[in-house]
Amino acid sequence: MNKLICAALIFAFALCAAAAGKSDFSALSGLDEMFERLDAGETLVRFVYRDFAYGPANRDFETGDAAELDRVLGALRAVEIDSPTDMFITDWYPYMEFTLSDGSVYILRFDHKMLETQEGNYILKNDEALWQLIGELSQKYNQR
Repeated sequence: MNKLICAALIFAFALCAAAAGKSDFSALSGLDEMFERLDAGETLVRFVYRDFAYGPANRDFETGDAAELDRVLGALRAVEIDSPTDMFITDWYPYMEFTLSDGSVYILRFDHKMLETQEGNYILKNDEALWQLIGELSQKYNQR
């Protein structure tokens, strides 16, 4: 009986660990490799943001400024997955592109402010600072 209980607990722990890994923003977004490279000494040298919004506003920009790149990475590292969703919004598709010093390129796609993946969309949490920074940088680079 004790062996059965232990086996059930181990199985439950394995399921929880697998579920925890599935809700990790860096893993789901595909940025886990980028973060590993950055932690190993590579540097982010370019960030590109494209708005792809249906409307007259153009908020696209790109930057190679080291301080801005550090702020983007800091905001991005704070983002977490809240939950998967079946919701799709069709008027705004933000796109982010990250280029490292070794030439590696990593891309994030969003459906509104939800992470878009091949498996579906995910509602985010702790992403407010990222979107606020995107707004600030968009305004800076798109002053008319």
